[in-house]
Amino acid sequence: RIVPQLFSHAGIFLLLQLGVMAAWGFDTLIIAAKLGPASAGLYAVVQKMFQVVTYPLAIINAPLWPAYTEAHARRDRAFITKTLKYSLVLTAAVAITAISVISIFHGEITRIWLHSSLEIPITLIIAYACWTFFDATGNAYAMFMNGIGLLKPQLVTNLVFIFLAIILKI
Repeated sequence: RIVPQLFSHAGIFLLLQLGVMAAWGFDTLIIAAKLGPASAGLYAVVQKMFQVVTYPLAIINAPLWPAYTEAHARRDRAFITKTLKYSLVLTAAVAITAISVISIFHGEITRIWLHSSLEIPITLIIAYACWTFFDATGNAYAMFMNGIGLLKPQLVTNLVFIFLAIILKI
């Protein structure tokens, strides 16, 4: 009796991951097609610079998923509320700090990293800095939603996001 439920959850997670792949995996393809390969390369450099923020925060927040699941099973709303607030505030604070450092020193970072100067438009830095903040805090919130089993609302939001993201990116 539990197998169909497991397949249902697995299917939702598969669709969520395909959505992430579709929404983010096409960025460089769209940029290369519309603006050329040099612009896609510039975008990839900025993307990698800011992933120094999102990846560690995602790794730090990942263990909260089973903690939320266990607390939800015990109906421990106090733990869930306290942990969610703490994780969102801490994630936002770390993200803002790291994003600010990268945004301010992006020229020096790329010079050290690439061993040459790279002219990155400030609008790209600002746009990706904003995206990084929402990505990091959204991931912290996703751990909560996954932990308490709110999968279908994520799927609906993800499908709308994919549709809008690809259209707006083009």
